[in-house]
Amino acid sequence: RLNIPITKKKQSEAQLKKALEIKNLYKIHEMAQTFFYNCLTKTGYGKPGIVYLQKRGINKEIIEKFHLGFAPPGWDKLSSAFIKRGISEELLLQVGLVVKKKSKGCYDRFRERIMIPIIDEKGRTVGFGARILNSGQPKYLNSPETPLFNKRRLLFGLNEAGKFIRQQEYAIIVEGYMDAIALASNGVSNVVAS
Repeated sequence: RLNIPITKKKQSEAQLKKALEIKNLYKIHEMAQTFFYNCLTKTGYGKPGIVYLQKRGINKEIIEKFHLGFAPPGWDKLSSAFIKRGISEELLLQVGLVVKKKSKGCYDRFRERIMIPIIDEKGRTVGFGARILNSGQPKYLNSPETPLFNKRRLLFGLNEAGKFIRQQEYAIIVEGYMDAIALASNGVSNVVAS
């Protein structure tokens, strides 16, 4: 207000490079969230996911609120699409969206699963939880730990529930993603999952 310039601490070239890398990792997660959401809501790939979510009582409003998605079948749907867009295999490995093959190349970590974006308190997608549709194993597959994602330091749903927790002055903590989503779909908004 007083037009006093605020001096910024000059960052080293290494710090600037690291900040750009982190920014790119967030961007890749946002792209993946959109990819999975579109697979669920705009393609035939997502039909089994929609059926599963409907059986669980999860409607379109909750799908949109939690940005739920679907990982299509196939070993390289996401990786092929992202590599065509100029995202390197190295970056996809770094964020945990692909897994390195024993031989050459990589494959998509998530296939034929409901995709649940894990969003930090600032609203940035930092990882994914993926639920299988049938009785296979593992039931849930999470993103690995990355520079953005440490599952011990996040509460799922806090980005959405924070304002309701402040209003009601308490939080309900449940075990898993689907528990929090199910409660939210039934009007309980001050819920987070560990």
